[in-house]
Amino acid sequence: MTVIENCQLIWRGKSEVKRRRIEIPHSLEVVESINPLKTSEAWSNKLILGENKFVIASLLKEFAGKINVIYIDPPFASGTTFKISTQTESSQEETASNSSLVVENGFRDTWGIRGMDAYLNFMYQRLLLIAKLLANNGSIFVHLDWHAVHYVKVIMDEIFGYENFRADIIWQRTPGHHLSSTMDVMTDVILWYSKTTDYVYHQQYQSLTEKEKKEKFPHIEKETGRTFTHEKLEQSSNAYSIGEKRIINGKEVTTKMGWRWTQETFDKRLTKNPYLIFWTGKGRPRYKRYADEYLGRKIGNLWTDIPALASNDKERLGYPTQKPEALIERIIKMTSKEGDIIADFFCGSGTTLAVAEKLNRRWIGVDSSKYAFELTKTRLINLKDSKALLCKDEKYDEETKQFDILTIN
Repeated sequence: MTVIENCQLIWRGKSEVKRRRIEIPHSLEVVESINPLKTSEAWSNKLILGENKFVIASLLKEFAGKINVIYIDPPFASGTTFKISTQTESSQEETASNSSLVVENGFRDTWGIRGMDAYLNFMYQRLLLIAKLLANNGSIFVHLDWHAVHYVKVIMDEIFGYENFRADIIWQRTPGHHLSSTMDVMTDVILWYSKTTDYVYHQQYQSLTEKEKKEKFPHIEKETGRTFTHEKLEQSSNAYSIGEKRIINGKEVTTKMGWRWTQETFDKRLTKNPYLIFWTGKGRPRYKRYADEYLGRKIGNLWTDIPALASNDKERLGYPTQKPEALIERIIKMTSKEGDIIADFFCGSGTTLAVAEKLNRRWIGVDSSKYAFELTKTRLINLKDSKALLCKDEKYDEETKQFDILTIN
């Protein structure tokens, strides 16, 4: 074993959590079906009201190893008090998201007050259960900030395996606070782990602006009108082919550096596109990259292009920790396909569920807050009138598929 495999974080109460077995006090009960279909369907999406620890344990019998993507936005252990917008204020009889104390017109992340030991026990117990739900090719994303992310990462190394850590995604949620008198904290961290090393991944791309496209693809092909840039066909790292000849558009060319392509590759690509080669003023060949074939700028782990929701954003529901749909859209597209099951066990205002619905994924959402639960339920029922994902100026305009409302019996 390596040192990494033996490395664990120790805190007060951890050993007790590991020994403790989560008893399922009652089963989940369907109390209502929204938009029920006339014909029987094998699947109905699920919105569940209840303490997520017991709900997750209750789901294990049916869904162990079957959930493809899990995104959770748990408390940050910050001690922050969040104010609920006046347009969506809730009754103060309600509780909020497993961890929060209801205060006037809002709630407080109480883990920053209770202490880090209590917070780590809270997260450890849930992550142990969540790991059992994840499919072998599935991924989990845990959204946190600086307060506890480093501790939780070590816990996830233990539970999911150091080798299954994929990335710490840095999300720039704000451009900065101009009145800050200290170093500004502008980012959150989303820890991404897979269940195994055989996981689903679809590369995502960021579109260029029209100005960026013109700068990147400055040339126009006179034969077709296509815009392009050109790339080198000779490079020193291919020195094994120095002195070799290539027949390119009927011309015999010898390289002093080394060819990137074999003669077979040249022949194949030029048969497909006889205009592919760009000749420099010195008579050296380069190949064209076309704007209409460019997928965009590859997205890595630094996400600076998705702003947090502004106070006047049409997407905003008044829930203080609501995340933008674009953030969840990228995560779901990156690690799943249509028909996969997406789960969020701290669903809050329901962003994960709404995006999963719009992307034709199945979903399971859980929250213990009656306020969050009702807000999510209303959002999903009225999803037809929300904005579309691909075209932000258009309505989604599709009826929400059937989903069941469940509680712990």
